[in-house]
Amino acid sequence: IMGFMAIMYTVFFIIVRFFDGSYELPSGKFLQDGLIAAMPSFERTSLWNFDFTSLILASNLGLAYIAHYNAPNFYRSLK
Repeated sequence: IMGFMAIMYTVFFIIVRFFDGSYELPSGKFLQDGLIAAMPSFERTSLWNFDFTSLILASNLGLAYIAHYNAPNFYRSLK
């Protein structure tokens, strides 16, 4: 139940920040310091655009899956 409450706490603040515009590009309250130098561009993207960056995404997703899949075994080995 604690894990669920932690997730709901996080979701609550994500929703609050979405509706108050704190991270709105480019004029959000937390983005006025100029740390984002270049705005993302999605003009070349499509559903079927598969290039090298797609392989990086697939690799990271696979790594995340393996890390979470092995987490219970790793936790048991710590005891």
